[in-house]
Amino acid sequence: MKNNTWVRVVFSDECDEFGNCPVCRIDYTECPCPGPTMDEEYEYRMTKEEGLEARKRQLLCTDDA
Repeated sequence: MKNNTWVRVVFSDECDEFGNCPVCRIDYTECPCPGPTMDEEYEYRMTKEEGLEARKRQLLCTDDA
């Protein structure tokens, strides 16, 4: 996921009876989809169309050396 791409947040209660994510269809604990409590890694926004969305936080600095 690119830093500027907003994606839908997945909640654990949306998983199927086997605990699979409804978006990527793998185990919720192993999927790359953002959850609702990952504040250190993601920033969040609420939209009327999609509900809660998240995107990766911007890095403050990078080391290109």
